Amino acid sequence: MPSSRRFLITLVFALGAVLAACGGGGDGNSDGGASSAGPNLPAGCDNAAPLEVSVPGIPELSGPMTVVGGVALPFALLPDVEGSLIDLSEGELEDAVAASDLVAYGIAVTDFPFGPDDAGSFYSLFSMPSLPEEGGTALILTVLPPDDALAAGSVVEVGTELSYAEDLQTTAVSTSVWIESNRADAPLLGGIDDDFTGSVEVLALTEDTICVRWSTSSPTLAEDGFVTVEGVVAAPLLPLSARNSMG
Repeated sequence: MPSSRRFLITLVFALGAVLAACGGGGDGNSDGGASSAGPNLPAGCDNAAPLEVSVPGIPELSGPMTVVGGVALPFALLPDVEGSLIDLSEGELEDAVAASDLVAYGIAVTDFPFGPDDAGSFYSLFSMPSLPEEGGTALILTVLPPDDALAAGSVVEVGTELSYAEDLQTTAVSTSVWIESNRADAPLLGGIDDDFTGSVEVLALTEDTICVRWSTSSPTLAEDGFVTVEGVVAAPLLPLSARNSMG
């Protein structure tokens, strides 16, 4: 079984467990994080232009997606930690996180207000923001550094092998895309597969914001066809902590 397929299966179960555990995030009254890019970031990092999203067989989820909210979760990768992370004390884990140069990012992008104050339901790379009852769509875009720390100018080609992957206690790949919506009769969509193509360019990465140019096409779990996501998106960064780590 290809490694990407193994990860896909693992990820599906991880998502199911996380979604079941997420009772809800904020109250939906946040101002969102979509316009928090700041004046010193590159052009396009103001989320003024919509993302172009295409989902086969679901016209309600295809077309321009206006970015109303967003938040990015940094996630420390700890390939050099021996044994299980759960055996480390809180202090030891905090030290390992602080010393790690390898940080992955999960970027939640929404068409409804969603920001750092609402991030209770977005606490891992594989969790999803709670959707408002009146309808909403959320994308989770994840990107991992292939070898060195991500920085402005980094380009991650989909399918790039991670130099440290064998030292992690879980299987990981460079990028993934997940979509959830209650605007249409649609299941949780997404995929990581040998046919996943495209790239992610980091346009800016500061202490409080990440901005990326996303261009990927991935098989969907729902039916034959590919989910494509194209565009520039910026989001405020949540703090990096021992809670957000993977060894």
